[in-house]
Amino acid sequence: ANVTVPPAPGGLIVIRASGAGAQPVEASFTLTPVVSLSPATGSPGFPLTVRGDGFRANQSGISISFGVAIVASAAANSQGSWTTTFTIPPSPKGTYSVKGSGADLEALFTVTPAVSLSGNRGNPGTSLTVTGSGFAARETGIAVTLGETPVASGISADVEGSWSAAFPVPSLPAGPYTLLASGSLTSAGGVRRETFTIGAQLTVSPSNGSPGMEVNITGRGFGANEQDIA
Repeated sequence: ANVTVPPAPGGLIVIRASGAGAQPVEASFTLTPVVSLSPATGSPGFPLTVRGDGFRANQSGISISFGVAIVASAAANSQGSWTTTFTIPPSPKGTYSVKGSGADLEALFTVTPAVSLSGNRGNPGTSLTVTGSGFAARETGIAVTLGETPVASGISADVEGSWSAAFPVPSLPAGPYTLLASGSLTSAGGVRRETFTIGAQLTVSPSNGSPGMEVNITGRGFGANEQDIA
């Protein structure tokens, strides 16, 4: 028969079986520690939950490593299980080993690239900063587009695959736009994207005056070919 090993402290477990008219029999089974991840892929700055099973009952001081870095600690309960959540550290894209001290088996986590924005809504001309993470170490030729409009280029990532760039929101019709980034080693389709919404804006020149004076009003960020603006 196939059975699922239940949560239990690590070590030697005795399995017993008996039947009608038969003497009980025993077999030994060694339970070893193991860790699992949720999710198994993600980008730097996002949370990662690690679960451990099969550790010693009430074991304390368990160190959790991400690659070569210690990122968290945990303590097991009476069943030898524990759970902890930490923020994925700045890391170039690729596969990393996640382990709990004392566990022979490792879980693999894949870092994927992502971009984030200093704001998700603004008017044309507003300064906006985009930050990239999880790109290749020292990747060059990184370019950013808002919708189909290029807004930044010639960017290079640092040794941890991170970068940032500032740009003014271009004069585009009001509405939501997808922010995309790509580089010499990263395609736009493989990057977690962000959405930015452009709103309408009015400017008056001059900004003060007297009755009867003529002023110029400029609108930006309205809908393409929008009519009957009052």
